[in-house]
Amino acid sequence: MNRPDVAASDPPVLPTGSAASMRTSSWRRAGSMRRRVDGGGVALFLYSFASFFYVDMGAYVYPVELVAILTCVHVLTTTSRMPHSKRFAQLYGSGYPRLLLVALLFWLVATIVSDLVNDTATMNAVKGVARVAALAALVVAVLYFVKARPQRILALWWGMAFGQLGSLVVQPGSYFSGEPWKFGFAIPVTTIAFLLASTKLRRFDIAIALGLAALNFALEMRSMAVVCLIAALALLVRRRRAAGSGSLRLALVFVVGVAGTLGIVTLFDTLATSGYFGESARVRSSTQAEGEFGALLTGRSETGFSLRSIAERPVVGVGSYGEPSRDVIEAQAQTLAESGYTTVAEQALNGEWRSFHSELFGAVAENGVLAAGFWIVVTVLFVRGLMDVVGARAAFPQILAFVCALGIWDVLFSPFGADRKFWVAASLVTVLALRAQPSDVLRLKQSKDEN
Repeated sequence: MNRPDVAASDPPVLPTGSAASMRTSSWRRAGSMRRRVDGGGVALFLYSFASFFYVDMGAYVYPVELVAILTCVHVLTTTSRMPHSKRFAQLYGSGYPRLLLVALLFWLVATIVSDLVNDTATMNAVKGVARVAALAALVVAVLYFVKARPQRILALWWGMAFGQLGSLVVQPGSYFSGEPWKFGFAIPVTTIAFLLASTKLRRFDIAIALGLAALNFALEMRSMAVVCLIAALALLVRRRRAAGSGSLRLALVFVVGVAGTLGIVTLFDTLATSGYFGESARVRSSTQAEGEFGALLTGRSETGFSLRSIAERPVVGVGSYGEPSRDVIEAQAQTLAESGYTTVAEQALNGEWRSFHSELFGAVAENGVLAAGFWIVVTVLFVRGLMDVVGARAAFPQILAFVCALGIWDVLFSPFGADRKFWVAASLVTVLALRAQPSDVLRLKQSKDEN
């Protein structure tokens, strides 16, 4: 908060009109800049920048996770009048930090029990426990570093965007060379655009979000196009003050978002099967859309296998990094074939299993129903974040809308890979930090920003 009094380090006032006076003015500006520089924000930028770099030791080891563990030790051992979980609750004005950590504890217990019951391979069991423990440590670390300061959220995401771009040069993924936009540039470029829409280009935030939806659609990344469309809808409804309560506004975004998603999928399949996006996209889309429901059923065909696997082993799952039983694969393949998806069914029967391709369904399918609690809390938090966006109650609603829309999509349709742990922790703390501000102050700030 800016102080009205003059800092003790300011130089004395000299007569105006002299060279000395000009130097004094420069000193004052420099002093003001020093007071505005947030050392914690700079450190957070560097920390998040490093989040995409790893050391391959049979499994990917991320140095930022080691820093997170040390941070947890510091937080847990720091002398205080109240437990660390209560400090976070007081700082963020919410009980969600404690709820998230408790849910992670349940997931950790579920993982250990699941791996013991399923006699999971030692390396997979170790990786299963490590990913939950590392995620918990990262949540605590990011909560601690951000300290509920909205400006630090911007530093966090700027660091992540540039870090991901840097990782494409140093450690590009195996799919990057084949589809550089989808598996490389799409997320960091889209993130940077939403950061600019949150600060320098606030007046054009809706246009930017719609432009990003069109760009991602044209570059064959329909999932990101859907995410940007939902973010644009949330920002549009936010400006329509007469749209009703926050719940009604969110319902409007949901209904239009679902319709938009169906429209994007249908239009993409139509163009792809006609060869508009090239031969590779034509073959892939023709395979996914050969049945009676089009690509809506097979765009994420893993969902059907996940649900069947959960129904077969709901309590303990199949174990960390496990796969559905042969009975589940054959039954779901038969269902697909009966609906006309013969190629997808044959691929499921004869191909190699990759993953359950969903943070929520994958966790439950692997480790049982106790693992669901964490991802349900995550989903609720993202939905409430969108409610605060459409209800004009959040700081930096542009980046928050993007993070929440992408977070909901990932919970349902994206696998929880090694590189996702920091992303999930950053997303959760972003919602907590931007929701933590008093609504009357935020409305005043937003009114100034829009005028």
